[in-house]
Amino acid sequence: MKASKQAKDDEQSQVQISNWKQYNQALVNRGSITFWVDDAAIQGWHCKEHHGKRGRGFTFTDGAIETALMVKGIFKLPLRA
Repeated sequence: MKASKQAKDDEQSQVQISNWKQYNQALVNRGSITFWVDDAAIQGWHCKEHHGKRGRGFTFTDGAIETALMVKGIFKLPLRA
């Protein structure tokens, strides 16, 4: 009796998909993340000052690196995808 009830519940939980184009697009978009960044933060993203030593200067500011690490931690993403 219990097995037949589970089979009935499984049949009822399946939904017939009528719009495959929309369903496929939803599957593509489900991993998409969109968030806004302030214009002032974008202007200060690249480091403009030199560190005073020989060699190439820093590319990104500390704030940019901290933001990337926060996004990585919150969304459980790798730094490179």
